[in-house]
Amino acid sequence: MAIAYTLRMANRVGWWKLWTAMRPKLRLMSKQDITRLELKVDQLVSFKSRTIEMRHQRVLEFDIRPGNAMMYCPECNVLFCRAVDPRSKTPAFKNELVTVTAEG
Repeated sequence: MAIAYTLRMANRVGWWKLWTAMRPKLRLMSKQDITRLELKVDQLVSFKSRTIEMRHQRVLEFDIRPGNAMMYCPECNVLFCRAVDPRSKTPAFKNELVTVTAEG
């Protein structure tokens, strides 16, 4: 089962201690989303955006709003489109729509 999520980058200073310990290939999702997708904590999944697919990522349960996934930057930067908003002239670097799919 695959479902689209809004990806949020964890770029706040307060997240740094969490990410330095767990950031390699760990992606945060809510308990409700993990259950709805029939995933398990530490399971390998892929995240696909309109630009690329990141495979072999591990799911970690976290207190985050359902429908969102959180990743560490700069690793997740490849998922973000480089297109520039015509009005603000800024890239879409805060959130991106992704599809989460279980692997294997």
